[in-house]
Amino acid sequence: MLCPVLCFYYEDETGHESVVEEVGGFPKKAQAKILRFVDLMEAEGPARLGADYTGHIEGDLWELRVDSGSDRFRVLYFAVVNKTVVLLRAFLKKTGRTPTAEKSTALRRRADFLRRMPGMSDDSV
Repeated sequence: MLCPVLCFYYEDETGHESVVEEVGGFPKKAQAKILRFVDLMEAEGPARLGADYTGHIEGDLWELRVDSGSDRFRVLYFAVVNKTVVLLRAFLKKTGRTPTAEKSTALRRRADFLRRMPGMSDDSV
């Protein structure tokens, strides 16, 4: 059964969409592949992508895994009410584990989002 979700790119208080900028800095082929996976996540839900493409990081933080050639790209996200996913951080993964700095950036953006969006609480997708 499909479980569609809405995907939003995190934006700060000024309206700057950091994740859009981050993905925009990747090679064009990787950008296209990431956007296809985000579209699939919206259409079918993260769970339908399976463990090859999504994974739990910690708490309510998850990752979308996109490989392009020999590069490994990641988009960190979390779920909020009403089957909504907020994409928090996109980066090129160069190590075995997700770097602490990348997780910290995502968690800081998550906290900022929840602070500015009262009534939004965690929800499983």
